[in-house]
Amino acid sequence: MEALTDRQAEILRLVRELTEVSGYPPTRAEIAERMGFRSVNAAEQHLRALEKKGAIEISSGASRGIRVCETRGANRGGRLLELPVIGRVAAGAPMLAEEHVQVPASSRATCSPSIRPTKHAAARSWSRASATR
Repeated sequence: MEALTDRQAEILRLVRELTEVSGYPPTRAEIAERMGFRSVNAAEQHLRALEKKGAIEISSGASRGIRVCETRGANRGGRLLELPVIGRVAAGAPMLAEEHVQVPASSRATCSPSIRPTKHAAARSWSRASATR
């Protein structure tokens, strides 16, 4: 990649930053607004110069068709993709929740034979069994 002017480096930094924050590249109008250009054409000319120098690739016909070309040794500032942790997965053999319903010890001692957990109940949810069961 050829050496960039200060203004080109600033625009490249802006494109990287906006892409990282929003997940998609900025439009020419957004670049012009942020950089204080009077016209979108000025942003377009700077982007074309960045493309000629190999810093970005521009997809024709797409308003957000800007892709930053990372050099081999480029450092992304140590930022990694962040993914939320939804829950835990138990290690070992798979098991069904129905097979592992835990009845509190205090409930076993106080429940009469006519009270038992329903088939679809949570571990601590109890219902009175009907006489027909």
